[in-house]
Amino acid sequence: MSNPTGKKALILAERFYPEEFLVNSLAEAWQKQGNPFEVLTQAPSYPFGKVSRYPGYKNRLYSTTGWNGTPVHRFFTVQGYKSSRLLKILNYLNFVVTGTFCLLFLGKRYHTVFIYQTGPLTMALPAVLLKRIFRFRIVIWTQDLWPDGVYEYGFKKRRLLSAFLNHIVRSVYRNCDRILVSCEGFIERLKKYTDKEIMFIPQWSNFEAGTVEIVAEKLLEPGKFHFTFAGNISRHQNLENVILGFGRIAAQKEDICLNIIGDGYHLETLQHLVAGNGIRNVRFYGRKPLDAIPGYLGQSDALVISLLGTPLLELFIPSKFQTYLSFGKPVVCLMNGAVKEFVRGAGIGVYGDPNDPEAIGQALEKASSLDAGEKEQISRNCRMLLDTTFNKERLIGEITERVFNMPAFF
Repeated sequence: MSNPTGKKALILAERFYPEEFLVNSLAEAWQKQGNPFEVLTQAPSYPFGKVSRYPGYKNRLYSTTGWNGTPVHRFFTVQGYKSSRLLKILNYLNFVVTGTFCLLFLGKRYHTVFIYQTGPLTMALPAVLLKRIFRFRIVIWTQDLWPDGVYEYGFKKRRLLSAFLNHIVRSVYRNCDRILVSCEGFIERLKKYTDKEIMFIPQWSNFEAGTVEIVAEKLLEPGKFHFTFAGNISRHQNLENVILGFGRIAAQKEDICLNIIGDGYHLETLQHLVAGNGIRNVRFYGRKPLDAIPGYLGQSDALVISLLGTPLLELFIPSKFQTYLSFGKPVVCLMNGAVKEFVRGAGIGVYGDPNDPEAIGQALEKASSLDAGEKEQISRNCRMLLDTTFNKERLIGEITERVFNMPAFF
């Protein structure tokens, strides 16, 4: 696919390889297709908060390296944000200020800036601020909802803060030429800020169904029915209620196990909850690299997805959902909203009220009692959903079309 002006696209992202985000998969596809692009991002640090956890990378003021022949421009990260809200905010501000300065020198190269927005919407500001100078187009793929997410994460909705955030949101989306969202529920929320067309393009799975190799090594305890949760561990994952619900059936059934794979600030709280309540057969495996995840999910019997039962979080489709589909296992949906509708409508598992440990226990019990025929049908239904709504080739093609077939700015 050719670029109309001969200029390149720029991926503007907080996170990029070697950090494990879906943007890497999109970039790999663009490389294979021969679409010219570069990347502007920070020095890698997620989820540790330290660049030193990535061998070979330095937290330099600015550097350019190659990634399979593609130039990647990096600027420094404010480290230590994992355990400090202040440092996290400073890192967000750093992305705006330093990112704008870097783009000021790079911007004339690009016809389109593609914003992969996984964090605060402020990360789009470097492109928005310089759009009129360099006359590039802007395409944004929104993975997180502002300003709602700011209040969800603990900031009080005060008049001054609300006015400031609403101004940023309007400014960003009014300057974007094409707006893509990863969750369909975002569309109505964003219509308050822009009258432009908003298109639903969900995330896809990093693993293709039917191509995941079977790991011979026994990673999970043999002889048990394994529920597995994999992902970031924060209070929003609602794992306290999941653990309490699991504890209600684990007291009567010794042959079940709950595996929690991942890391996050809430991990220690969960470990204390398990120990304090004497809940058996809960295993914490810590963070695992992406290429190790298939071994754990492939050896599991049912896969758990959960979020707090709040109106905002009900709109989200966590990326682990698409990953789970690749393994064709029953999904235990302990959240309301979009994912619950997929699980119920496509027939790919069971669901329970995220606010009720008793209902969670009943959902886990039901998943552990599915017969072979029911599991086989669930596997087929997972594959069908991957081939339709979450089809990787189609979704990448739709994003690519909107980035590289953008008319020139006049």
